[in-house]
Amino acid sequence: MEIYVVKPGDSVDSIAQELDADAGQIIYDNQLVYPYELAVGQALLINRFRREAVRAVMVSGYAYPFISPWVLEQTLPFLSELRVFSYGFTLYGDLLPPSYGDDTWMIPEAERFGTQPVLTLTPFGPDGNFNNQLIHSVVNNAAYTDNLIRNLLEVMGEKGYRGVDIDFEYIMAQDRDAFTAFVWQVAEAMRGAGYHTSVALAPKTSAGQTGLLYEGKDYRGLGEAADYVLLMTYEWGYTYGPPMAVAPLNQVRRVVEYALTEIPAEKIDLGIPNYGYDWPLPYERGVTKADTIGNVEAVRIAVEQGAEIRFDDVAQSPYFTYTDNGIAHEVWFEDVRSCRAKFALLPEYAPVLQPQELEELKPALREGSNVEEELGDLLFIAAKIAQMSGVDPEDALHRACDKFDGRFRRVESTADKPLGEYTEAELVELWKSAKNKES
Repeated sequence: MEIYVVKPGDSVDSIAQELDADAGQIIYDNQLVYPYELAVGQALLINRFRREAVRAVMVSGYAYPFISPWVLEQTLPFLSELRVFSYGFTLYGDLLPPSYGDDTWMIPEAERFGTQPVLTLTPFGPDGNFNNQLIHSVVNNAAYTDNLIRNLLEVMGEKGYRGVDIDFEYIMAQDRDAFTAFVWQVAEAMRGAGYHTSVALAPKTSAGQTGLLYEGKDYRGLGEAADYVLLMTYEWGYTYGPPMAVAPLNQVRRVVEYALTEIPAEKIDLGIPNYGYDWPLPYERGVTKADTIGNVEAVRIAVEQGAEIRFDDVAQSPYFTYTDNGIAHEVWFEDVRSCRAKFALLPEYAPVLQPQELEELKPALREGSNVEEELGDLLFIAAKIAQMSGVDPEDALHRACDKFDGRFRRVESTADKPLGEYTEAELVELWKSAKNKES
């Protein structure tokens, strides 16, 4: 993954020319808005080769039914799952359809790209906020639980959903075990019908962490009950909180490290936000309310206000400040740099290259049997590591080939006789000399 940080005087065309990249590809990959103005400090993804959708890791994304069909179509090839947001329920377990529009069209669209549609279940009250009384009512009443599961299975069967995502927040501490039992019951019913179950987990850093977000979530119990879990590693910076990164890497890392003590790595999904916040200053607790903004919108604000985007090395997140109509603002959002930092956690905490992959290749090479199969396994794992690290494997291979070609040409230009007349030791020295000239 190549990233370019915009400097004063840069334009899309000048950057494309400098990096031998396609200007149209830069515009598309970075969702630049016409007339394609840039902000100083803005991070751009540079991709010189055609990007193919390779699902080397499982990637899920939430979407409302009112999402732009074009945006969904552009995104689905890269998603393993599409989590439709969201279905609700009553105190008695009656299922409620999404209040933001009809979800029916999204399911065949997901299937068209081989993406599994997932029904997201949330306990939203009449005011549109999470309501723990809804949770309390259903998880503590067997009849209501059975009713909700029955309704879920019916709707999922009718519409073609492949799984359910249980996104319950602010669960009361007294309902902790009842909620875990509820997830067990839902997951067993789903598995029996050929579906899978995931559950969203508040970002805990210890088993005994206090607070309404955390006390009702039993990491170990829920990790055992569900097929997999989503770590909600975001919302450190939030609507009513002080200005800060939405998902600071140092905090995300703490949650991941705790989760791995309770849940197998292969069951854990890492939540990555796709939005930011704009806070008016000065911040006053209980009074100040930040505006939720998209990442593209954040950059547009920086462009319009002439603000320079900075990058916090600890949080690994971009931010900027500006003043509008006499009111100071502070904005935190996500960009390609912050996403890359989070992607890098995947191979770090869930390593996929095992020594046996190399060990199995050695005898195959010696014996001349199964070489293609074993080498294919190794290449597959290497590509998977690249994807988990936010690197395009084809791009990386092209770069390696270009680097080798450049070194070899330097060796040829340096040699004062045919290469076949050099000893192996002399060729090694020529290669080292060519390599040193790169730095």
